[in-house]
Amino acid sequence: MKDPLLETFWTLALLPLLLRLIPWRRGAERWRPLPELGLALACGVAVVALCSGWLIRYHLVGGDITSSDFSEYCQSIAALRGDAEPGLFSYNRSRVAAWPPALLARWLGIIDGLAVAALIFTGLIGAGLYTWARAVLDRSAGLLTALFFGAVGPLVILPRTLSLYTETTAAFVWSAAGAALALRYRSPAALLAGGLGASWALLADVRGLIWALPALGLSLLAACAPPDWRRPRAWLRLPLRLALVLGPVALSYPLGRVAYSGESWTLEQQAAGLRRDRLLELGLSDPQAPLGSGYLWGYSSPLAIPRSLETLAGISRGMPAAVAEQPETAWGRWAHVERWYPVLGACLLLAVLGLARRPWQLIALLGTLLPFAAVLRSAGQILVHLRFLQTPLAGAPVLLATGFAVLGLGGAGAAQAQHRKARRQQHR
Repeated sequence: MKDPLLETFWTLALLPLLLRLIPWRRGAERWRPLPELGLALACGVAVVALCSGWLIRYHLVGGDITSSDFSEYCQSIAALRGDAEPGLFSYNRSRVAAWPPALLARWLGIIDGLAVAALIFTGLIGAGLYTWARAVLDRSAGLLTALFFGAVGPLVILPRTLSLYTETTAAFVWSAAGAALALRYRSPAALLAGGLGASWALLADVRGLIWALPALGLSLLAACAPPDWRRPRAWLRLPLRLALVLGPVALSYPLGRVAYSGESWTLEQQAAGLRRDRLLELGLSDPQAPLGSGYLWGYSSPLAIPRSLETLAGISRGMPAAVAEQPETAWGRWAHVERWYPVLGACLLLAVLGLARRPWQLIALLGTLLPFAAVLRSAGQILVHLRFLQTPLAGAPVLLATGFAVLGLGGAGAAQAQHRKARRQQHR
């Protein structure tokens, strides 16, 4: 496989010119729904067109568009479509993630239903990345996410992936986008977006708890800090602001019994099962006892979440260090992850410097990237399959776009000063 950094040099070379050609420069501070929705949809269409129509041939190696669980996906889709017993739906998947391809499969067939759903949800991922970066910085950063999406190999093959990873990745991206909107604007609509994003992540996959908790925490922080906090009446609306965030999450809890069955694998069981399977592949035994229970949204008490996260951390620590040094794991980690570290580190530094005078936006960037970084580190220590990297690497285009937008347009401090000047003139 060719070096993705060299393959996407055209993207990096065109960035300065593209940034200068953007007529609105840093974009309006206000969020205008119709223009932003149009740009988000344009980014989604651009991502699908670039990846499935051009860049896919550079990154799709060996036909890696599905996995050993392909029969499980087909069986689950058939169960939802009505061609198989409902009890045959996989205990390892969410019905919320499987419903879109199952609906399409009624007219197109199972395989084509999975394929078309992958195209649609890749577009939703592109739209979510635009919204996420737009909330963190500006429109130019949002538009750049479409270009950097094509620079990350595991993301490029998403439109051709016959699995449910595209649907779950879209949910996690929009949970981050909703939280970023809530922190940036702290308006009622933005707070509701934060709650809806966290709810979608919880219902799309058992592992969505890892993304939903930071999104929920950031949204609650935004709810507790109204923009007009100096006015006494602002605090009278605090219960309503909290309800906008917590309401969708509370409503999603009973829906967890629809998305999952009582026999579904819990978060801890999935993590322990992946570790056990990897050790068996290497001819090793699992020194840890198998888990018989764990956390499952809609069935377990929310009060058990801290213990669940502690158990999950213990499972991660229990993986022998030798597993990460296996040749296929080490090569995959270097090819798809470690070679990005210098670029990602530089963009992170640029983003922090550019947003230093905008603490809410800086918190939004770092807080929403945290679960993606944590899962990326864990995935790189077990077995580096492209499908395992697609979800955690979804945050990379946002970080790259933010860093290059700060570099190309001179940081966020000038925009903040210009905005304050306009507000002072308006008050006069």
